[in-house]
Amino acid sequence: MPAEEIKDSTFHYLKQGSGKQSILLLHGNACSKQAFFPLFEKDFPNATLFAPDLPGFGKKNSNNSAFSFQESINFLNQFIEHLKLKDILVVGHSMGANIAMHWAKKNPSLFRHLFLIAPAGFESFKEEEKQKISLSLKNFPPIPLEQTLQFLIPAGFFRKDHPNCLKLIQKLSSDFAHASQQTYLASCTLGIEEMLHHEIFNFRNFPTISSTVLFGDHDPLIPNQLFHTGLPKNFIMEALKGIKNLKLYLVKDCGHYVHCEAPEKTAEILSEVMASMQ
Repeated sequence: MPAEEIKDSTFHYLKQGSGKQSILLLHGNACSKQAFFPLFEKDFPNATLFAPDLPGFGKKNSNNSAFSFQESINFLNQFIEHLKLKDILVVGHSMGANIAMHWAKKNPSLFRHLFLIAPAGFESFKEEEKQKISLSLKNFPPIPLEQTLQFLIPAGFFRKDHPNCLKLIQKLSSDFAHASQQTYLASCTLGIEEMLHHEIFNFRNFPTISSTVLFGDHDPLIPNQLFHTGLPKNFIMEALKGIKNLKLYLVKDCGHYVHCEAPEKTAEILSEVMASMQ
């Protein structure tokens, strides 16, 4: 059954299923709710999936958008209150996973489990590195937004010819059809700056919630290959060391978009997590 796209109050989101377990999917930077389209093509009979556009992204992008982690958390609190969601299994990708971790620290009772795909928030940078990363999109050539997506999105894939890479670009182009390149890149830059200036997670401050982490073994973005050229496996094993109640999966032949390059494996692991929670 295809996902239903809903405009409800101030929310734009995808919904699929009618199962008891609520799964809330939080997209990453430069993306929208459509980033999870491969998971919406899978069957989760015991769950209902919700994927909202975060403020500043997708159909929530506008000249008045002012993205921040706190604004996103406020928005998500309003979203789950509006839909009366409880005992949430939250799936976050990249920046969305980073937001999920901060949200879970503030409101741990809301969540049953964190399912984090290529999570940002474990990598630290020197000040000069932060400055260079913050400026990375500010001098982007003025080209149509679809061409901008055609440049940015494949950079996160291990297999740039993967059919889901092209599909993702097409779906994001539709979600951002009303937006300008300027407003899109402005939100992306704010997302980058938020990630750079929030606390770095480790075993000392990670949320006390059972968690699953998926990383691609060829992630080109985490660790950031401009500054930290170590293997993703070595980086993430070190970053997650000592965190309790966490299970790590390193998914073969995948980049940053694990759920797009390995949707079957991602859905299989997510289904196993759900089964373990019953």
